[in-house]
Amino acid sequence: MSFRLKTMLGIASIEAILLTILVWSGLNFLRQSNEEQLIEHASTTATLFATTTKNAVLSTDLASLESFVQEILRNPGVLYARVMDNEVVLAEGGDPELLSRSFAGDTKLEDVRDLVFDTHAEIVESGIHFGRVEVGISTDRITEGMKKARNRAMSIAAIEMALTALFSFALGLYLTRQLKELRDASRKLADGSLEHRIQVRGRDELAQTSIAFNKMTAKLQANEQALILARDEAWQANQAKSDFLARMNHELRTPMNTIMGFSQLLAADPDEPLTPDQAMSVDEILQASKRLLDLINSLLDLDQITSTNLSFTLERVDVGQVIKDVLNKLQTKATERHIKLSSVPPPQPILITVDRKRLTQVLQELINNAIRYNHDHGSVSLAIWGRGVIGNPRPIKNDWGNSGDSIPISQHPPPSSPAAYNHGQRQTKINWF
Repeated sequence: MSFRLKTMLGIASIEAILLTILVWSGLNFLRQSNEEQLIEHASTTATLFATTTKNAVLSTDLASLESFVQEILRNPGVLYARVMDNEVVLAEGGDPELLSRSFAGDTKLEDVRDLVFDTHAEIVESGIHFGRVEVGISTDRITEGMKKARNRAMSIAAIEMALTALFSFALGLYLTRQLKELRDASRKLADGSLEHRIQVRGRDELAQTSIAFNKMTAKLQANEQALILARDEAWQANQAKSDFLARMNHELRTPMNTIMGFSQLLAADPDEPLTPDQAMSVDEILQASKRLLDLINSLLDLDQITSTNLSFTLERVDVGQVIKDVLNKLQTKATERHIKLSSVPPPQPILITVDRKRLTQVLQELINNAIRYNHDHGSVSLAIWGRGVIGNPRPIKNDWGNSGDSIPISQHPPPSSPAAYNHGQRQTKINWF
């Protein structure tokens, strides 16, 4: 059911109820007033007739009584008249059918069943009862008047209901027009049209709602423009970072490769072999260059991760050999702080399909942190084992431990993450599948 139809039905229902109450109360008041007038008219007519015929009854002047009866019958609405001396009819006239029936006086209009209001008046002189007069007054005029009044009231009510329906329809059109504009504007807003505005008419609640809607769309449009500007700025900053890393890649890799190339030439020159001290220095230069090159590669990998362009090269790798290589790279750093690095090799080679470079980076960062946050003369141990035979897709585990401070419980990663820290044993387990 539409809002317009609800408005029309609501107004029409209220109007119908009010009209029903008004028509009923008006007709009821009209009926009561007519009944009072009828009773007063009948009582007055009967009393005057009794007064007029009193002397004729006392003298038993029948001719005068007949004359008085004919005279009263000339009055409008009087259907019959009768004069009685106790139980004897002295004179009567009018409708024979009404005269033939027994008299039953009426006191209220609702008691009338034959459209005749029957009334009487006593003939009394000096406190002595000499007779009475009976008169029948027609109620056709009152009944017809009530019928016309009822029809007129119903006609007026019908016209008023039609006008109410017309006005409520016009009101519904006026209200739903603004609601329709709000609905259409909301649909356009949902479709992404933030520049649409509603034309405000008047100062009522619907106008206030339109003003609030226009403010909301203006704010959304401003927020969208701010987001677009922030996105463009972020893209420019990211592009600048990528350009910087690309230049750094070229500017750093070229001299770094030169240093590593000359170091390898010095170490491998058969014509001028290096002394032990020189060979150690050249080896330190070569190892430091490799570490710096790894840092450059890590920065480039970070840029690739943020730009979702990180690529992987999967191959079959011996995990034990990778661990051995990582420990050899970090041995010098551990020796500087007298930290002992140790590993437990697996009973048989364990091969997994993985990106060798990424695995090396993960293990190197893991052990590097163990060394960094360890204390002097501490230790770092690493062990690996697998369940099943080589090639079995079941998981393998890599456990490591150190003698340094562990991560507080409040900073532990969630249990569902790849690495979970055991506070009590200072141990981390990593599962590969």
